[in-house]
Amino acid sequence: MAMKGARLLYVTALVVLLADIASKFAVRSALNVGESVAVLPFLSLTHIQNTGIAFGMLQFDILRWALVAVALGVAVAIVWSCKEHKLNEHYLAWGLIAGGAVGNALDRVFIGTVTDFINFHFWPAFNVADSALSIGVVLLAWHAFRKE
Repeated sequence: MAMKGARLLYVTALVVLLADIASKFAVRSALNVGESVAVLPFLSLTHIQNTGIAFGMLQFDILRWALVAVALGVAVAIVWSCKEHKLNEHYLAWGLIAGGAVGNALDRVFIGTVTDFINFHFWPAFNVADSALSIGVVLLAWHAFRKE
């Protein structure tokens, strides 16, 4: 099972990463920063450049490289743990987290900010990587509470 689990983790991370890169590229190509296109009454695609962490908090450029280091450290730790058979389960959740962490880290390295664009008008804008990270963490929490 460990080999199938590792494959699930790597494939999930790669799919998240490719979807994140492609969606952010499409948004940067189609919309100017601040420009928005309504999709539904409660949803728009809005091109936002976020220098901060989740939900636009801590918007300080000085944090850029620290956030890159943390994200890449998380991804490396997940891959190492999988390779060393320290992960016994929840490969999908770990793959979502690794792919999302690397997606946002690549934005910070190559663009300097993270491109957010999914804009529910009642919630701060986010992207595919943010979604994957959030879903991965929720899955891990759900599994942890389910065991108890």
